[in-house]
Amino acid sequence: MQTSSATVVVLPVADEADVTLGPTDVRIEVSKKSSGPGGQSVNAAHQAIRATHIATGLTVHCTSSQSQFENRIRAVELLRTKLLDQQLSARSEFERTERKEQRGTGDRSEKIRTYNFQRDEVTDHRLAKARCREKSTWMDGRLTVAACQSSALESCCNNIGFRNCSTLKIVIHRLEPD
Repeated sequence: MQTSSATVVVLPVADEADVTLGPTDVRIEVSKKSSGPGGQSVNAAHQAIRATHIATGLTVHCTSSQSQFENRIRAVELLRTKLLDQQLSARSEFERTERKEQRGTGDRSEKIRTYNFQRDEVTDHRLAKARCREKSTWMDGRLTVAACQSSALESCCNNIGFRNCSTLKIVIHRLEPD
């Protein structure tokens, strides 16, 4: 019989991020002169736009058009694109670290349960090696079996010298979902 292991990671589905920029979020500067073709009109007119996002300090410089209005629209679009890229990279970094925390290394030393089909036994390694001989109750989706928990609880109570576990069993049964 071959030994194999599986690692399960549960993450929330990320929804699309929208970047909304209000007029108070962006500082527009028109003092720069444009460059490129256009002759004297380029040197005389203030057409270049620098848009700065006040909260993050990101700046965009736009001189792609000879029209100040078009440069303003283009600068805000570029700023919105940069902000979205920054948010997406921060989100992907957060998801990467979250996934790594949940997944761990995937080593066999990080195991939670061992299913032994030859002996018809399930061992939960989080409950001080609590063993349950009722593998069928574990396999049909009911992972918190009261019988296994109560036997593990009784052994824990006996180990610490606590004789009456009935009050603790009642609390555990009330916490379990139906």
